[in-house]
Parts: sequence; structure tokens; C-alpha cells
Amino acid sequence: MTTRETLLQEVARHEWLYSVDLGGGVTTPGRFGPPNPQIKEAFGHVDFRDKRALDVGCFEGQWSFEAERRGAAVVAIDYLLKDPRARLSERGVKELPTFRLAHAILGSRVEYRPDLSVYDVGRLGQRDFDVVVFCGVYYHLKHPLLALSRLRGVMREGGTLIVEGPVIEGPRDAYARFFYHDVLADDHSNWWVPTLPCLLEWIECSYFEIVRVSDPALPEKRSTLARRTVLARAVTRRDWRYVLPDEDLEEFDRG
Repeated sequence: MTTRETLLQEVARHEWLYSVDLGGGVTTPGRFGPPNPQIKEAFGHVDFRDKRALDVGCFEGQWSFEAERRGAAVVAIDYLLKDPRARLSERGVKELPTFRLAHAILGSRVEYRPDLSVYDVGRLGQRDFDVVVFCGVYYHLKHPLLALSRLRGVMREGGTLIVEGPVIEGPRDAYARFFYHDVLADDHSNWWVPTLPCLLEWIECSYFEIVRVSDPALPEKRSTLARRTVLARAVTRRDWRYVLPDEDLEEFDRG
């Protein structure tokens, strides 16, 4: 029988990008250092007890397991079909061995779906998530607004959305910079970085109400980019700003 101690010995044999709390004072040696304090603070403003939570772009499960630790039943999704770090599992699905190892060490009950794009989140067949964690994801998407619409579609009214990512600090105008020929941070998976007003409008126009915005943190050298974390509440309302209905969001418009 595999013991926790035996599993812990496996931790050092893997490369970890994130610091995952494995309990008992043990944390994985994440390349990116300690957990983002902005997101950790945002978690402190959310009641996870007996809630249904969805972690989008879970990767190694840093926030999936934290949400579970705080009392939530968690579904963790990622899209690793072409990720070179993923390995083919016994189920014939590409998944991260680091997530599976942390899952085993923690004795976790998190449902892991490493083959599910955020655009296809409706395939889960669940439309009543109380909390959705959408951290470190939107700037890797060509269609961030579509993603927000799809997430609103699987949340109950009043549910909490946690969004985190880089923004262009300073401007009061709502616009986003697109990265294609120019590459952001030597990472070709980066597509969009909005100004903070733009990010807030992306969220708000997807039938959410902004609840809390973090102070800027983790500024990048020689750049106007910093990271922000936003808490928002899923709402149903009359939105007079839509001239034509948004098919993905029409059900949330009281008009």
C-alpha cells in the first residue's frame, strides 16, 4: 500500500511551477515562488464552506486544493491536449503528473478534468457553481469575453467569480493590447492584456457586478503591467447597453 511518506518522496522528482500546500508543513518547490498574495486575500473574502467551486486552468491544483481545504466540493479543469508537460494517463487523457501526485498525497476528492476547455465548460452539465476561480487564464485566451460568457452560464445567481491577471496600469480608458507579432514575456501563449477599466468592463458586460478590486501587485520591470485580482458577483439584470441581445448571455437579461 502506498503511504503518504512514499508519495512525498516523489515530490522532489518532479518540476513544479507552483507552490502547492501538501499539508503537514510540506509545500512543493514551485518555480514561481509562494502563492500570489492577491488571490490568497481574495479567497479570504469568499465563504467556500459547502459550496460548489470550479477552478479554471487549474494546472497543478494550487487553488483547487485550497478551495477544497476551505470546504468546497471542487471541479478542476484544464486543457492540456498539447502541453508537453502533460502525460498520457491510464484513462487515455493527457494530465499533469504533478496534479495527480498532489491529489494522492492530500487524499483529495477534487474532480480533475484536464481535457476541458473553458469554452466548453457547459459539457460539465452543471449550472449551479457557487464559486469560479479564473486566475492566470484570460490573457492566454484569444477570446476572453467568450470565456467569461461561458463561465456566467454555469454559475448560479449571486455566485462569486475570482479573476486574476496582468493589466496595463494607469490609463482610465478601456482598451486592450493584442500580442501576436510582439510577444509578451517571451510567451507565445499570451494574447490580450487589458487596462484595468477594460478588464472590469469585460467582467461587468458578462453579467457580473464588481465587488472588490485588489491594489496593483507584482509589477514587471520596465513595464506598465501589474497584476490585479477582481471579485465579482453573478447577476441577472436589465442591461440597456446591449442594442442586440448577446446569445450567450440573453437568459440573464431581465429585459
